[in-house]
Amino acid sequence: MIGYEVGNGKLHANINAGVIINAYSWQKGDVLDTAFRPVSITTGKSNSPYQFKTNIGVGFMVGTSFIIS
Repeated sequence: MIGYEVGNGKLHANINAGVIINAYSWQKGDVLDTAFRPVSITTGKSNSPYQFKTNIGVGFMVGTSFIIS
């Protein structure tokens, strides 16, 4: 993230922007199916309708704010 702020004594504005990188993700646990039986959602386990997958992703984030003092 990088940011920049401008302003005078009463009004300030800033903007922040950056890149978010998700290199790896995993989940571990159980959820209940429609018959109230536990089903594993642990990454790497097969035969699960709730299977979480490992992934690589990139996201972008931008934010602005205004400050009046």
